Amino acid sequence: MPKRGSIILLIGLLAAIVSLAACKGTVVNTQGQVPYELKRSMTAPNYWETFVNGDIETIHSAILAGIGDLGLTVKEDTYDKVSGIVEGSFADNSNFTVKLAREADGTIQIRIKVGLTGNKDRSVQLFQAMSTHF
Repeated sequence: MPKRGSIILLIGLLAAIVSLAACKGTVVNTQGQVPYELKRSMTAPNYWETFVNGDIETIHSAILAGIGDLGLTVKEDTYDKVSGIVEGSFADNSNFTVKLAREADGTIQIRIKVGLTGNKDRSVQLFQAMSTHF
């Protein structure tokens, strides 16, 4: 007979899987300067990701400009020619993280996480603000 703790753990695990499955989706934008497909990351499910052309420095500057347009607070900001990370928060203290990584084909992977579980709507808002500066 299973122990009560094991059953509770199993129920919690199933709830987490169901909630992640419910949050999956893709946001496609074909209007504006940069068409993109923002989708839940397969390797880091709390992040939303897309790939854009450019270099780290240009994309990093666009990220900061978009964050500035939204009036958000930047807490950490660092980058080099291969990767970058910007962390900050919204006025309601929801944290966000934006990660950059140069791929082998020269594109830049952008990963965005808002809150603990990767709030889709805010991630999209954040990316849309950034993308106007690409």
